Amino acid sequence: GLKLQNAYKLYRAGVVDPALMLYTEAAELGYEVAQGNVAHIYDEGGSGMTADSKRKALAAYEISAQQGAVGADLKIGDFYYYGMGTEVNYRKAVTHYRAASEARSAQAMFNLAYMHEHGIGLPQDLHLAKRFYDMAAETSQDAVWPVALCRTRLLVEMALDDAIERVDQLSLQLS
Repeated sequence: GLKLQNAYKLYRAGVVDPALMLYTEAAELGYEVAQGNVAHIYDEGGSGMTADSKRKALAAYEISAQQGAVGADLKIGDFYYYGMGTEVNYRKAVTHYRAASEARSAQAMFNLAYMHEHGIGLPQDLHLAKRFYDMAAETSQDAVWPVALCRTRLLVEMALDDAIERVDQLSLQLS
């Protein structure tokens, strides 16, 4: 507890390297908050000890996620989606977004909706995309407007797909 308090005070004062050392010691003792803070410092590149910081951040987030930190699963998904500190791996991104989504992360739900909508790492499924967008909006007020924009685009896309299918069917009947 005292290490965490001291690390926090140092970090807030802008003395990042000693704060990182204290957080790392607490993280090794199993404090999830410290693991998340270590990951955050590496992720932000805010320390002089951060050579290969994205890879170190990913490793720290993975340890934090093993202890049930929803935010860590979301960040790991982002790391795999964008290839930060690792190769792009949409399958692993989906795995971590799903874990965060099951823990009620609206951002993870939104990310899964987007991936379903565009067929990134998942089969394209507009109906499932809509379901995930709806869940994100129900989970967080912060998601309402971004979801409304994406849902509108999605509904237009679904209507166009339906219209094209009907035209195709009609042209087959006329042939």
